[in-house]
Amino acid sequence: MDQHSELFHVLGECYYQLDSINKAIFYLDRALTNSKLNKDEQIRIQNQLGICYADKKNFEKAKFYLEKSKYLKDEQSIKMLSFIDSLEREQTKKNYK
Repeated sequence: MDQHSELFHVLGECYYQLDSINKAIFYLDRALTNSKLNKDEQIRIQNQLGICYADKKNFEKAKFYLEKSKYLKDEQSIKMLSFIDSLEREQTKKNYK
């Protein structure tokens, strides 16, 4: 990972911890654009983006990033996708009540 990508990744994590999800997404997305990321770095950033979008209740985008990690054979993303499906079902139930 080059220095810029690493910096963007750390900034994204920090903003997520500060509950500033939009800024976290911005920096994580910037980190992901580096073509020199190894598989583990791609997975970690994609999973974090998935979590950010799930926090915003944008389940479509959350699943998009988690599916990308799943494609890279990440077991954690499979578990998170199942959790996102549960959250999405609960949200749908609330909307119909």
